Amino acid sequence: MKKLILFSVFLLAGILSFPGLTAHAQEQESDLVKLKKQEEERRKKLKQPGKTITNEDLEKYAVPKKKSTAATKSKSGGTTAGTTKTTKKTGKNKPAPVPKKKVEKPDPKQTREYWQHLKNKIETKLAGIKEQVEKDQLELNRLHNALFNAPLPVEEAKLKTQITELTRSLETNKMRLKNIQEEYDSLPEQARKAGVPPGWVR
Repeated sequence: MKKLILFSVFLLAGILSFPGLTAHAQEQESDLVKLKKQEEERRKKLKQPGKTITNEDLEKYAVPKKKSTAATKSKSGGTTAGTTKTTKKTGKNKPAPVPKKKVEKPDPKQTREYWQHLKNKIETKLAGIKEQVEKDQLELNRLHNALFNAPLPVEEAKLKTQITELTRSLETNKMRLKNIQEEYDSLPEQARKAGVPPGWVR
């Protein structure tokens, strides 16, 4: 027993003789106290009741939803609805058709073919009426000769009637011939007024 007491005394004296060991022990004790306090504070925080989330909180933080197409249809009074249906069917909006430009046809009077055709037409008429006038004139001459040599009054009267009718027809054809000839002669002037080369009617 005395030996144990002596050993304890010497051990205590040895510890006190090393102040660095004592300071180290004190620091460890201080760290343990700090850790204990931190642990107590953490537990207190855990024990505090959490905040209850209400519907108002959900509405406050909720992302606003876009208005549906159906709502837009009802508000627009049907116009948007028709457009939306068309978009659904086609898959995309078709661009508006580009109006086609009207190709203006050239004035037929400004072509060589027109004037050549007109010239040929007048020449054909002119040749026909000239031929008819010549035939009527020959026939009229023949009737006059027959009238001069007619032996009977009945034949004379008949010849006079034929001469009168043929003379009337010949005068009409001569007038037509004059008009057609004037039309033919005026072709170069008509071409000049139309702004086409005069060579087109030659």
